[in-house]
Amino acid sequence: MEPTIAHLYDSLQTVIDKPTTDPCHIPLPPSPSTSSVLQEDCPCQHILGEDITTCLLCQSSIPAIEELLAEKAGYEKEIVELQQQLETEQQRITEQITCIAQLNNRLEQVVSELDDKTAQFKALQSDMELLNDKYVDEIERVAEIQHSKDMVESELEDLSRRLFEEANGMVAHEKREKHNLEIAQKHLENQLKETRDRLGAEQMQLKELRKRMEDMVASDTDMDVPKTPDHIKDLTSLLTEKMHVLNDQHHAIDSMMLDEFQEFVKTGTSVPLKKIHTIPFMKNCQEEDVEACLRFGPNSRLSARKINEAIVLNTCFIEEAPPGFAQEQAKRIMSETPLKISGAKSMMWERFSSNNQTTVFSGCQACGRNDGTALPYRFRISYFDDWACIDRFCRDRLVAVCEFYVLIRNIRQGLYSNRSILDLYHEAMRLRLQMFYA
Repeated sequence: MEPTIAHLYDSLQTVIDKPTTDPCHIPLPPSPSTSSVLQEDCPCQHILGEDITTCLLCQSSIPAIEELLAEKAGYEKEIVELQQQLETEQQRITEQITCIAQLNNRLEQVVSELDDKTAQFKALQSDMELLNDKYVDEIERVAEIQHSKDMVESELEDLSRRLFEEANGMVAHEKREKHNLEIAQKHLENQLKETRDRLGAEQMQLKELRKRMEDMVASDTDMDVPKTPDHIKDLTSLLTEKMHVLNDQHHAIDSMMLDEFQEFVKTGTSVPLKKIHTIPFMKNCQEEDVEACLRFGPNSRLSARKINEAIVLNTCFIEEAPPGFAQEQAKRIMSETPLKISGAKSMMWERFSSNNQTTVFSGCQACGRNDGTALPYRFRISYFDDWACIDRFCRDRLVAVCEFYVLIRNIRQGLYSNRSILDLYHEAMRLRLQMFYA
């Protein structure tokens, strides 16, 4: 059916394009019943006019042609519509191609921009990582600086507190030292006054003695002494008895000790004071008398060696304690800090005590007696030490040793150059005996 319609359409198009003037030669479309080759004298060529839908013979319409023409018009209309749709679609395709090209260009631009943005993002990410590392480093640095600042502030506060404490301690110590020096100055002034009074009294006695001796010499020259044999015998017996006593005293002296003492007098000035006990005489005195005198019994709280060194260097100060000083010092020890005594030694029970607190002791700081015995004296071996209260017996021991070393220092300084060796030896023996009795 479709080839027939197409063939008919072609024929009609040919007729329309080339109309014939001869109605006798109007071609008719072939029918299925007709042969493929039309005869030139076919009657159908003579029955169609200009209006192919009407037969010239009977002037009636031909239904088949009308249907074909109607179908042709429908096809033409459909063709026009299809052409319009084709043009529209072609236009749309063109527009879409243009849009695609634009989109491709835009895509290329977007891809390029995306690449740029990606590169920028990577760069920013790298910068962010670098900044993050720097930020972490800065945070750590700030933390270290803050820690150092806190440490410095803590050390500064501690240093300020210690400086204030040391300053207060120094001020208090200076006040105590000033008070102690004032007391020592008053004590020395009193001693100086007493010494001057005694010196004045001795000078007066010396003047009186000289006057009496001069009077006796004058009276002896004026008197006429009888030269009887009895008188001569009495004088001879007195002189003989005196010489006998002197000879007995001379023979009672240990010659070896006297020689050692004489060697000390000769060589003592050339030996330093700290090495004075290397001299045989001083070594014997230290071992036999000084150390025994400074032992202070079985509960001694002082080091005999330190006390001996202080006495040799003349830094041991002994004086009477003010009334109530021992009780006041005991209260201060319990409420504040323990005493500072350079010559003190820690007791055995204090070293092995379970607690670390210093044991408060309010008795004699020399012998360790704590039975309520009065402590009327005090001593120290340095200006930086606190006064230590002692009883009368320990004071006698310290005074005996101090007097012995006063003699030794005076001998070394040549203050007894006008006295004989024997006289100085007797004085040294007397002071050694005094240490023994103390």
